Amino acid sequence: LEDIKWMGITYMVSGGSFTLLALVGLILKCYPVLNTRQKKVKQSMIILFIVLIILTIFAVAVVFATSLIYSLSIVDLPLTEYSKIACALDMDGSCTGCDSPYEELVCPEWSKDDVARVLQTITKQSATIAAIFLVYALATLKYGFVLFRHVSRYQIEYV
Repeated sequence: LEDIKWMGITYMVSGGSFTLLALVGLILKCYPVLNTRQKKVKQSMIILFIVLIILTIFAVAVVFATSLIYSLSIVDLPLTEYSKIACALDMDGSCTGCDSPYEELVCPEWSKDDVARVLQTITKQSATIAAIFLVYALATLKYGFVLFRHVSRYQIEYV
């Protein structure tokens, strides 16, 4: 469970990055280009936008690949790990003995296969969400490149 804790943190960072990208996009939308200096500022903001989305794509792709790997084969954990995971996953209170110092008395209601199936389901859901984020991020990257091309073509010299 501790080995994949970083995936949750990466999801949070990706969500924060998407929020920051939305804010930068809003600023880009509202920022006018009336002279050469403003054009350079807008181009710099677009470059920041593109760099942020590339970092987001990398993070989401890593989570997607890791989720797929874990969903296809749950690593063989010791029985105590399965018991701890069952206690952590139990939302209904169906696990008994979670506070017991004896390993064999911790959550006898859940078998090792039950825990493995639940973990595989969770990692498959994680892979699906990461795939959706990845598609969204790739579309956003395309938007960033198109926007940069359009801004670089602006002609703002007045007669």
